[in-house]
Amino acid sequence: MDEIDNTLLQLSRQNPGLVSLITLPNRTWEGRTCRAVMLSAAPQQARMKPAILITGNVHAREWGGSDICINLLTKLTQAYISRQPIQYGNKSFAYEQIKQALESVDLIIFPEVNPDGKVYCQENHGQDSLNDQLAGNGFWWRKNRRPDENGRPMGVDLNRNFDFLWGSTIGTSADKNSLIYLGPAPFSEPESQNIKYLLDTYQQIRFYVDIHSFGEKIMYNWGDDNNQTTDPGQNFLNHQYDGMRGTTEFMRGRYKEYIAPQDEKLERDLGNRMNGALQAVRGKSYKVEESAQLYYTSGTTQDYAYSRHLSDPSKPKIYSYTFEFGTTFVPPYEEMQLIIADLSSALTELTYAVSQINALEPVRPGD
Repeated sequence: MDEIDNTLLQLSRQNPGLVSLITLPNRTWEGRTCRAVMLSAAPQQARMKPAILITGNVHAREWGGSDICINLLTKLTQAYISRQPIQYGNKSFAYEQIKQALESVDLIIFPEVNPDGKVYCQENHGQDSLNDQLAGNGFWWRKNRRPDENGRPMGVDLNRNFDFLWGSTIGTSADKNSLIYLGPAPFSEPESQNIKYLLDTYQQIRFYVDIHSFGEKIMYNWGDDNNQTTDPGQNFLNHQYDGMRGTTEFMRGRYKEYIAPQDEKLERDLGNRMNGALQAVRGKSYKVEESAQLYYTSGTTQDYAYSRHLSDPSKPKIYSYTFEFGTTFVPPYEEMQLIIADLSSALTELTYAVSQINALEPVRPGD
């Protein structure tokens, strides 16, 4: 965690015109300060640029998300300054592509969302206390380190703490000992509040990628139930359907979450394009699909980010993805090095692709 934090500080000090440090307002339960950076090159036009938000390490045991974020940030910064191409395995990006991408799109990178949980996990994995094991947290800690009423860390699953169908019981639990404990209220946790702060403050964000492990998937909205594009009335805001989303086999099929067909097409097409760049690195291919195909969830980063413009029409639309890298929570380092190249290629491709899209909702000067 300290290495990640120091890298952000160092890059911002060495490249003050390119990398800007963002100190987030909410300290963790254990008093740690969280930081993000904005990578922003000179714009091509006199307008605000769309931005992509990328987060890593929402779950404590998924260490590699932070490394992917740092590798992407470092590679893009070095390439832009040196006017050199980037090579990820067999996939290359010309300097002209990097220049266009960074001069047309800002990147906001938050590599270490859950530093308390990561530090605990790295210091204690394989040596978890009996209480941790009884609480379902054994071997790999997942949550943050929120304490219970007795001061014992019980933790909240940060990826169930966002205000999207929070409390609906879809893929989450009110049991404080559960790995998927949703917390006492939406945004009850400083770490989830920090992501909300970025979304609220940087209203030019038009894309969001949250990096997790594992499963070798690139997932787009929705996660609470399967998608449909024909009945706008079947949506998460319609209380008529409460209790019918993401439920048992008997109920499944009676409800599907509406997504505008053009939004689903854009997310799927960009997902496939990212997968193409990933596959070019070494032949690995991820599955591109809606999040519900993995399992049904609520309170997640991805669905909250996309749902904001529907809950509040004054907010901009944010297309969002979840990456599930690898085939285990913490791959062996030799494999993780390859995974870092895979996902860095995919995210570089996304940045370049967004620079080519002219149909996005415009970024207003007041945003």
